Amino acid sequence: MALASRPKKEIQRIGIKKSKNMLYSGTSLASAESLTVPLVQVVVLSADIRCAECQRRVADIMSRMNEVETHMIEKQQCRISVCGRFRPSDVAIKPRKKINRRVEILVIQDFGSREEQEDSTPVVVE
Repeated sequence: MALASRPKKEIQRIGIKKSKNMLYSGTSLASAESLTVPLVQVVVLSADIRCAECQRRVADIMSRMNEVETHMIEKQQCRISVCGRFRPSDVAIKPRKKINRRVEILVIQDFGSREEQEDSTPVVVE
């Protein structure tokens, strides 16, 4: 009966470590999808671009932003059209800080979703 007198080995339990970055099981795929930035956005900004120096500074700011794919500056209408993957508020705030002038978001148009949305309410960043 030597087998009965041996101490029993404890079984080690293997646990699963949960990552903090993982979505909770209660979160649906639809709500996680709504948090993503659309594929491509076009934002039209109204900015006070009076001189060639202001136009050059805005062009430098837009070209340095990684999210911006293309931009077009219309000096006559004082408008800046920006295309890329970004948050519209970020694109409006950065030139506002650098040129120290008023910048408004005139139009936000999303491309890449099935339905194109256009928001024509002006947003003033001061």
